[in-house]
Formats: sequence, structure tokens, C-alpha cells
Amino acid sequence: MRKALVGGSIAALLVGVAALSYWAGGRNTAPKVADAAPAAAKAAPGIIVEAQKVSVVKLPQALGAVGSLRSDEAVMLRPEVAGRVAHIGFKEGERVAKG
Repeated sequence: MRKALVGGSIAALLVGVAALSYWAGGRNTAPKVADAAPAAAKAAPGIIVEAQKVSVVKLPQALGAVGSLRSDEAVMLRPEVAGRVAHIGFKEGERVAKG
């Protein structure tokens, strides 16, 4: 009973802190009317922009690259006794069980 009461109190406290910080953050993000007028008076000069006509261009459909591949996992198969392996009793990618 006591653990439930302490847990509920902590949860209520966390919810209260979250609600208070959300409320306080919302109040500070609203723009102030008094600050808006000086910002408009101090506007920066315009930005230089270049424009070009749009044209259709053919691009290559394939790209070539040089690289190498390395597997994440590898298995080395060795016989328990000396000799030649004449037959492997499973196919590639097939699951096998011990024995």
C-alpha cells in the first residue's frame, strides 16, 4: 500500500512539473508586439538570387563503382577424422541439427 502511495505521488509530481514547464514555455514563445516594430525597421538588405531556365537533360541509368564484399559470418567445415569428404548431407542455406 505504501509503495503504491509513494509511486502515485511521484507520478503526480512529474505530471505537474511537465504541465508547468509546458505552460511556461508556451507563454515565452508568443511574439511581442512592441519588439516587432523595431525588427521591421532594421530589415536586412535583399538577397541576391540567380535564376535559370529549366531544361530537360538525360542522365545515365547506371553507375559503376569499385569495391569489395566481406561476409559478416563464416563457417569452416572440417571432418573429425582424416580423409576425403565424399558427400555433404545438406544443401546451401538449409538448416541443420547437431548429429
